[in-house]
Amino acid sequence: MEHGSIDAPRPPLMREGDPGGPPAVAPGPQPQRPIDGVVRCASCHRYPLVGEQVTRHIGRHGEEWACETCEREGRGRRLGAVTGGDRVRSLSGAANVHRAV
Repeated sequence: MEHGSIDAPRPPLMREGDPGGPPAVAPGPQPQRPIDGVVRCASCHRYPLVGEQVTRHIGRHGEEWACETCEREGRGRRLGAVTGGDRVRSLSGAANVHRAV
């Protein structure tokens, strides 16, 4: 048999993942925490700084965040229902910044 022939033996087909199927219980979604450089205000499109208060909204576009200024001036209302608020954290999880001396 020559290479590429129809009669050539083929390797068995394999599928990716566990052959037993999906896990019995899928892990639930984890709530997203606002992280510096990741969370963006859906009204003014600014990235709030570490320690700033942001408000989570659920609306037509899913989960969106509004910065404290936009929320105070009423621009956050167009984003949908408020589901909570939090302070922006650093990538390491700190909610404030310490000044180096």
